[in-house]
Amino acid sequence: RVANLRGADLSGANLCGANLSGTVVLQVGPIGERRDYLVFVRAPDGSESISTGCWRGTLDDFAFRVERTHGDNIHGLAYKAVIAMLRSLPLKAKEA
Repeated sequence: RVANLRGADLSGANLCGANLSGTVVLQVGPIGERRDYLVFVRAPDGSESISTGCWRGTLDDFAFRVERTHGDNIHGLAYKAVIAMLRSLPLKAKEA
């Protein structure tokens, strides 16, 4: 739960039996001034986390930091589009 797999090489990994049921995971990038990847995870209990670069926090924390740091510059607009998309995601992933 909320594992940071940044930089992990999962080629050949066998995730058979891993329980990700109801978890939403989305990766976007490269994005922003540093051209890093943003990883969003929403667990089945509704808890959320975002990580990008070395930063990690909630969606609301991220939105606040984007506004404060970038405002409406090109990076701020890109991040705000991603934030809007993340807020529109269903609360739970559909069961397969």
